[in-house]
Amino acid sequence: IAEYGGKVLVSKNPDVREGKNLGIALVIEFESIDIARKFYESEKYQAAKIVRELAADTHLVLVEGS
Repeated sequence: IAEYGGKVLVSKNPDVREGKNLGIALVIEFESIDIARKFYESEKYQAAKIVRELAADTHLVLVEGS
């Protein structure tokens, strides 16, 4: 994350009022969506992703800010 300038803004168990509690919410900020995509597509992240997929069910979404 740091290699791509990412900054963790949120890493908490959410207070879910509607819908299904999916567990820990993690929000990472990158300078741009293009950098977030480069991080996601990097060899290091793809290797970590394999391990993560064995350990947890996740939903990952890239969102461009305003």
